[in-house]
This record gives sequence, structure tokens and C-alpha cells, in this order.
Amino acid sequence: MIPYFKGRKAVERSVESLRTLMDFYYVVPSEDVLSQFYTEKEKNFHNQEVVLNYLLTKKFFEEFKEEEIMNLIIPKMKLSKYQKNEVVFMKQNTIRIVITGDIIMKSHKIRIYPSKLMVNFKEGDIMGSCEGNDICYDSDNWCITRCETSCATFTNKEFQPIWDIYVKQKKNAGLKMISISLLNHKSTTSTLIPLVKILKPITYLSSKTLCKIIPYLELRKYKTNSLIQPQSKKSLINKDYIEFYKLYNMKLKTEALKAKR
Repeated sequence: MIPYFKGRKAVERSVESLRTLMDFYYVVPSEDVLSQFYTEKEKNFHNQEVVLNYLLTKKFFEEFKEEEIMNLIIPKMKLSKYQKNEVVFMKQNTIRIVITGDIIMKSHKIRIYPSKLMVNFKEGDIMGSCEGNDICYDSDNWCITRCETSCATFTNKEFQPIWDIYVKQKKNAGLKMISISLLNHKSTTSTLIPLVKILKPITYLSSKTLCKIIPYLELRKYKTNSLIQPQSKKSLINKDYIEFYKLYNMKLKTEALKAKR
């Protein structure tokens, strides 16, 4: 029998029952990070390595306190190559948008659909709060992100116009639907990253439409270069992005000329 932790209470489960449980929730890619651990008092359990190897393969994610993640989970994951900001804790009333990499998060207080307890977020996916959405979790979620993952944070007020335009355009133009999971969650302060990198994967809109969205976001508090500079050399800027830069810069110049008059 294998000691298995859920809600920080140890339960005895056989390998087969544990495998069934894993498959029932969600089987994530093997390269994703582990969020299961043994407490110090259990470190001498004779099957610890067997269980750890199994969990490293199956990747079952559970909710823990921040200190537990930092002191127990991360050392077990051997995350010397991971940066501190790759463990993300979020605040309520904000929407997080995945820019690169994957994010796995869940809450132990599930409202519906156990099969969606764990979500494998892809670039352009959204995490946030939304009344009436099919997937709704209680607050105090956590997420562990894979290496080189980054997010941007918007308030609900900032994000709603984007979402409204996206839904309208999707219905009219048959645009590609992305995987959406909206949650009540915690987030860090807003990250200044290229706005177009956020909007393009989410909305699949033309660059002209993106320019129409900008005024709704109250971007005066954002630095100009945070909108048009790629975050890293790995950032992909396609033709639409370049066109967006041109249109947005033209808009800035037009507004500057009007201000001088």
C-alpha cells in the first residue's frame, strides 16, 4: 500500500487505485512539474522512492500552503534550474493570461466536473474570475508553472471589453476557439509585457481590431516600450504583430499631433 496525501491527510491507496485516480482527474505531460510530496516524518518510508518515481510520471497536483511548496515540494522536484517566480501565487479579482509555457493549477474545493480539476494551460489561455462560467473554483488556488512560463495580469474591469469583443468576433467570423478556464484566484501585480503577445493568442483578431481594443485597457499606466518590445529573443513576432506595431505607433503619433493643436 502507498501513502497518498490529499487535503494533507494521509490515506492508504494501492498502486492500481492511485493509477485509476490519476487517470480520472487528468494525465498531464511527463515533463510537467511534480506537486506531490512526503513530509519529513515520512522520509524513511521504505517505498518512498518507488512512490516518488510514480508520481513524477503521473504528475498528480494537489493544493498546498506556500511554505509547503517552497520547503517540501520544490526540493523533491530537484528544481535547481527553476527560478523563484516560476511558483506563482495569485490574488482575487484579476485575470491571468498565459504568455508562454504551461500552467497547471487546481483547487481542492471543486464545484463541478472532477475531470477538469487540473487544467493544462497553453499559450494564450486565460485564468480569471467570471460569474456563470462552467468551471468555477473557490479562491486560494495555486499554480506551479513550467520553466520559461510567464503571465500577464489584468483586472476584471480591464479584461471585460476584450472578452466581449472576442466573443462577438468569434460568433461572426468563426474564429478558432481557445481553451478557456476562468477561476477565482490570486495573482501578483501586473506584468509589463508586450500587449500584442497577450491579445493575439486570446482573440485571434486582426491588427486593426486590436487597435480598437487598446483604448478600453486604460493603457496610460503602461510604458510604451512594454507594448512593442519582445520579451526575449525567443519571442515570435509574425506579420500581424508587425502590422500591429505600425498601426499602434501611427495612433500614438496622431494623438500627439492632436494634442499639439
